[in-house]
Amino acid sequence: MPYTGPLAGTKVIEACSNLAGPVTGTIFGDLGADVIKIEKPNGGDDARGWAPPYWNGHGASFQAINRNKRSVALDLKRPEHLAALKRLVVEADVFVHNMRPGTAESLGLSGAEALALNPRLIYCAIGAYGSKGPWSGWSAYDGLAQALSSQMHSNGEPDGEPLLVPGGIVDKGAGMWAAIATLGALLRRASTGKGAVVETSLLETSLFWRDGGFANYQATGRIAPRAGNAAATIVPYGVFRTGTGPMMIGCAGDGLFAGLARLLGRPEWIEDPRFASNPARIANRDVLIPLIEAVLATRPRDEWVELLGANRIPCAPILDAAEALAHPQVQALGIFQSPPEMDMKLVSAPWTIDGQRPPIRRPAPALGEDNEAVLEG
Repeated sequence: MPYTGPLAGTKVIEACSNLAGPVTGTIFGDLGADVIKIEKPNGGDDARGWAPPYWNGHGASFQAINRNKRSVALDLKRPEHLAALKRLVVEADVFVHNMRPGTAESLGLSGAEALALNPRLIYCAIGAYGSKGPWSGWSAYDGLAQALSSQMHSNGEPDGEPLLVPGGIVDKGAGMWAAIATLGALLRRASTGKGAVVETSLLETSLFWRDGGFANYQATGRIAPRAGNAAATIVPYGVFRTGTGPMMIGCAGDGLFAGLARLLGRPEWIEDPRFASNPARIANRDVLIPLIEAVLATRPRDEWVELLGANRIPCAPILDAAEALAHPQVQALGIFQSPPEMDMKLVSAPWTIDGQRPPIRRPAPALGEDNEAVLEG
């Protein structure tokens, strides 16, 4: 039986490139919507060229984030192509774009103009620094938002340089927030019949990731030092050396620490005033961590992972991509799927509904492959 997700029958026009906006489109595609990706005829979405490596003629990462979509190539400098896009907007439930500041307005597709064409439309704009303020007209990417928000400053080793968080975490977060807010607007439309303008940005997303850092600064008046692979407010939490390699352990409470102490054969730590509470452990971090690692060094990493994990002490091995892909827990989730007629395993939707994970119904489309079906159908 063909997959019918909760958004089956919903039409989404995605005029996006790179990462943040396409993530929003992918979320809607995974939920069953008909997502039509608008691309420029000359090269399409810039992410098609994020290579090598290539897969099916595109950058491999493009395949990962553009499944379950159709592609229409339009040159929006041509009046007839812009008119075609506006016709699609009139028929759509959602229009999402991450165009450079001012571009949508220059095309006659600002939020107000789009809703004048289609009053039931949910118009979603993903910006760089937000729609207000002195930098509202500037362009940005993931790393620049990390720099401005203090996210980059907070990341890295205590005595090292600031570090980017890899993997497009701000882009993907902005795409997620855009989808969540758009779903809320769709829910409201169901009862009011009215469309909405949804806005988010890379900067707002990166600021959200730093919410605790801002709260802690205001509470203390101090900028917390970089914690590296540890946590500034929890001990023990971080990377620990074992007999054969590093692992992560996290004990975000006194009960968990007591359980860890017993499993390590050091029950006396539980009543030791230096370690009896989390604030005490933070004050004595430099004493406790070497003591823990001295015990961990006596056995292989995977033995510790099994022992601690089986006793509900949060822990995990530190794996590379190949190891993570093959790990039995990852495999059990069924989150890796191959699109039809494509021998590449992609990370699919990170959720299930009624026990079913949305299938990858089609791979990332070739540039403009659906022009005829969409524009003339």
